[in-house]
Amino acid sequence: MGEIREALAEDFPKLRDIFAESRRQHFFWLEERQIVLEDFDRLTHDERIWLYQDENGEPIGFISVYEPENFIHLLFIANDWQGHGIATQLLQFLVAKGPVDYTLKCVAKNETALTFYQKMNFKVIGEGMDPLEGKYYELFLKGRGES
Repeated sequence: MGEIREALAEDFPKLRDIFAESRRQHFFWLEERQIVLEDFDRLTHDERIWLYQDENGEPIGFISVYEPENFIHLLFIANDWQGHGIATQLLQFLVAKGPVDYTLKCVAKNETALTFYQKMNFKVIGEGMDPLEGKYYELFLKGRGES
């Protein structure tokens, strides 16, 4: 099927589109004017990004990590490709890179994502409040690394 590789600058226009379109479709608590393409650049600054590309080399999903803190910041899949196991493959790829513990934040209203992360063995370790998105959960995954 597809493959995972590190994102290059020339991939960013497509990744911006995936990010914005997925947020428009699933982040019902945000107003349309709050979703702009430039958010991708602002939010992924200083992060490492891996993308999943289809057999034609077209990016269809990505994961971004702020490596100094092993913080998974973004995980987005193109709307037409959701439910095909791509997010699972991206997380498994990341975890297989080494015995690293990861954290992330998940907006409480995003019940689909929360359920997904819990199925991927993330545990809720705390919660907080974001002025824009409301309540969120802090999640933790114990790194397994390669066996």
